[in-house]
Amino acid sequence: MTHPRTLIREHMARELVRRGAWADAIFVCRSTPFTDEDHFPNVCVYTDGERTRNTLGQQLLEQELSLLIEIRVARTPDMHQPWRHVDGLPAHPGQTASADRELDECCEVIESIVFSQFSNTSVDVEGQRITTDEISEVNTDIARSAEGDVPYVFAQIEFKLIYRACYPEPEVDTCPLEKVLGEQRHRVCGVEGLGIHVTASTPQPPQGAC
Repeated sequence: MTHPRTLIREHMARELVRRGAWADAIFVCRSTPFTDEDHFPNVCVYTDGERTRNTLGQQLLEQELSLLIEIRVARTPDMHQPWRHVDGLPAHPGQTASADRELDECCEVIESIVFSQFSNTSVDVEGQRITTDEISEVNTDIARSAEGDVPYVFAQIEFKLIYRACYPEPEVDTCPLEKVLGEQRHRVCGVEGLGIHVTASTPQPPQGAC
């Protein structure tokens, strides 16, 4: 069983790739280092804070989640030229394809994909159904970097999602945490303690869940 946050991030990344948008430069992890060798533009999809709005059943929660998408677009020397499109004079090439214009176009594409996939809809991902309400809030921060060999402009778009995820009945005979934690070692007041065995328990079938 995969956590709904993971499903939402990966579903968003798949939609970007499926539509041919930046297929070679999409990252699904905020800790990915962005270096001068990365493709530009590049896109990073990740999730931030999450809180429970309502409990609808034993395995069905209504959650508010922040889905964040970052876009970086490289700036070239041509993009630093002054705007010259005055009284019918031709615009400078760097102005017709400026980094700010390209960044806004990238944002527009991403916003349309997010609204189509995560606003008042349901999607089935890896056997789990995720139902979303209307996106309640969209916040965009824009910054510029002049450092490195590839200066860039940057946009971070935050979408506030309200979603409900329906968890299937577990298919394991023991506590799922046992295979993750196994035998732990702990420290108390800086002193290493003895190994602690994680006691297994059999999960009960969901009552009145999805």
